[in-house]
Amino acid sequence: MLNSVIVLSGVLDVAIIVLAFEVFGSEDAGTAWLNAIIGVGAAAGSVLAVVLIGRRHLASSMWRGLVLIAMSVCLIPIFRTQAAALVALAVMGAGWTFVDVSGRIMLQRVVPLGGLSRAFGVLEGSSMAAEALGSATGAVLIGWLGVGWALVIAGLLIIFLLIVNRGALQDADVGVVVPIEHLHLLRSIPMFAALGPAELERLATSAGKESMGPGSAVCVQGELGERFYLVERGTARVVRDGVDVASLGSGDFFGEIALLRDIPRTATVEAMSDLELVVLERGPFLDAIKSSACQIEAARAVSQTRMDELGI
Repeated sequence: MLNSVIVLSGVLDVAIIVLAFEVFGSEDAGTAWLNAIIGVGAAAGSVLAVVLIGRRHLASSMWRGLVLIAMSVCLIPIFRTQAAALVALAVMGAGWTFVDVSGRIMLQRVVPLGGLSRAFGVLEGSSMAAEALGSATGAVLIGWLGVGWALVIAGLLIIFLLIVNRGALQDADVGVVVPIEHLHLLRSIPMFAALGPAELERLATSAGKESMGPGSAVCVQGELGERFYLVERGTARVVRDGVDVASLGSGDFFGEIALLRDIPRTATVEAMSDLELVVLERGPFLDAIKSSACQIEAARAVSQTRMDELGI
């Protein structure tokens, strides 16, 4: 279903050049304006798509996004004015984001964790082929029927595929219960602020929980670090070389230095009360950090600040 939308993207790549001349009277400037407005719509959609994080069922969000795309594409040739084209393309950009985000989250829910990177690799590869097919098909349709009918046909094709694949989408929309409290904790941490909805949900789902009693050592200075911890409830103290250097409470986190720098634990963390922790294993934690340059820089800044505070 995602690839069918990407076929439409290929059609639109060709159609925008023609539309730019017909609507704006300038191929270069018009193309830039139309592509920019799609980007604005997509950016707005990405802000709104945050509501998808943690939602148990996502098929309805994907359907709404597909309907928005189809309606927008069909309305462009009907009005053929600058204002109508800009509004329609902005709405289409927002719909595109909803389809992409909900589709990727649904995919990661049904594919086992070990096969996820392979599944996304196949998706990206097939997406490139789908866009190339769309561009070729768009050129043929526009040359044969004109840009207006080409867009209408593309929009109606989306509606047709939505009707045909509705049952399959419903079957793929497995009802996953995402721990909302984990999501809230993770979103509050600067290192994970740039994660997209799909990546954030995957990270929250991979997190575990651990309970510690007063006086228990969560991690010990000098030991190898394999986990990252977030304090959900309770308090703890941080001890380095036998000296208390900090205290931790709800919403605080620790354990990132050993994982990011690949060094032994730099301090001991000891529970001062009953402690409820959210735990990320090394693999999921590092995968999330390495997912973008922004994540890497944020993580480095946090770990460097912590090391400066500890005098390391």
